[in-house]
Amino acid sequence: MNALTMAWKKRIDGRFLGTFLSVLGGRVLLDIRRDRSQAMWCVHGTGKAAWEREYELDEIDHFFPHGESVYLGGSKARRLDIETGAEVAENDFGVPVMIRPPIPSGPVYILGGMAAPTALLGLHAETLQVQWQWSDPEYAAHREQLCRYFDGMIHTVDLKTREVRRVKHPRPLGFHGHGGDQVWCHFEEQERFGISTVTGEVVWHQKEKEPGLHQELAFVGTRAYCGGPFVSAIDLKTGALLWRQAVSGSAERFVESEGRLYAVAKSARMVHVLDAATGEVLASQEVKGDEPSAVAPLGPNRLVVGTYKLLYCFELS
Repeated sequence: MNALTMAWKKRIDGRFLGTFLSVLGGRVLLDIRRDRSQAMWCVHGTGKAAWEREYELDEIDHFFPHGESVYLGGSKARRLDIETGAEVAENDFGVPVMIRPPIPSGPVYILGGMAAPTALLGLHAETLQVQWQWSDPEYAAHREQLCRYFDGMIHTVDLKTREVRRVKHPRPLGFHGHGGDQVWCHFEEQERFGISTVTGEVVWHQKEKEPGLHQELAFVGTRAYCGGPFVSAIDLKTGALLWRQAVSGSAERFVESEGRLYAVAKSARMVHVLDAATGEVLASQEVKGDEPSAVAPLGPNRLVVGTYKLLYCFELS
């Protein structure tokens, strides 16, 4: 096993409360809270402060990087320049907007925010003008389609053609991923299913011998990663188990990048780096002090870990 050595650590000028920690263009991004304000905070890969943009409390909610920009939700949709933090585009809808994970064509928002959602919006990546709008905010946007299960049917919408497809499937379905554009992947405590969004038929079905192996589920590309005391990698095209690895603590908050899988185990104060192809543990490191709540790769051999008050950078040797 390789070692993780500390390259630098930096005290956060505020409090890091959640999971929104990203790296874009060699810079570390996180949203922080202060007593009377909140801020987008950007740090160079060396640990030196790059820029910050401060906002009133509840003026922004969360952020996602996409392309070479940073997109924020909150009182309006905002696009920030990664180099300077300058606001280069905005769109004020007159009501809050909650940002969702982006799709290849650009950022996605819920009009009305969490309190009063009314529609799902796809915005232009540069101008933040509305590219498409869907009147049901309960749909999820995956790749270039919208999808939702209700009334005993899988509903999908092709965003290029606006074609709506509905197929019956009696088993209630919830949080999900996709194995390609036409397979809906559904996990339960001990079973997992791949369901055709064309016919509604089950195209694969796998069952674990024991419960508790589908915890902390994360869909990344054509794989699902499940956490807990074991980390499991599942092929979403077949439902097959690719590998399973025991780790210290309960692993979660998975990030995959350049052949490696990163995770934290909060209560054990651990960060883990695994080989994404085999599950081999490449490195594990205890994080002193506060529980680690998020991890992100920083270049080929470094990673950053966010805790309540400190940002750590470790180097893989």
